[in-house]
Amino acid sequence: MQNGFGPKNFRSNFGLSALEKWANLLADPKDARGWPKFFPPGPRLYQALTATFDQIENRGGGGSALRGLYADFLDEAASILRKSALNNVAGQFRESERLWGKLGAALLPDSVPLLKEAKRLMVKRRTLFEKKGLAARDEIRAADARLAEIRARMDYEFPLSAGEAADLLANLRERVLSIHAAEAEAIRALKKLAR
Repeated sequence: MQNGFGPKNFRSNFGLSALEKWANLLADPKDARGWPKFFPPGPRLYQALTATFDQIENRGGGGSALRGLYADFLDEAASILRKSALNNVAGQFRESERLWGKLGAALLPDSVPLLKEAKRLMVKRRTLFEKKGLAARDEIRAADARLAEIRARMDYEFPLSAGEAADLLANLRERVLSIHAAEAEAIRALKKLAR
């Protein structure tokens, strides 16, 4: 344990530090854990992009890394606590929600047909489950089957060249840094209110 906060580098895996760390790893070709090395163009990069999209947009059903849900909480707290300044912080987290949504969309760009189709199918699968539950079983299986076909194609037909993959990762890095800046500002405002 280091400073009572867990193992070495523990704190860099959470919160704002994690966003900054992720941004740096997204485009660092020298770090063994950097995405260019760890997820080279092909099935591993496809898996990383789809898993990240799923976590941002499909986890919990809230989309945009659940920042809208947190903004709703702050608006409700503002009303209960009679602290209208919390509404301003909620607005800052709504901006973060917008940025997370743009990041989610950029992970599987519409300009790349196979990635666009995978994104559409992943959202469709979640939406079907939320709206119909088990009654959508056959439709969900069909979406899963097509996703498996797309995944199999990544072994021999990844739709991005090495240069295009590097450009995508650089773009994602900038988006994560924008989220970091927006959330750092929102957290500073929240801390001021807590004093």
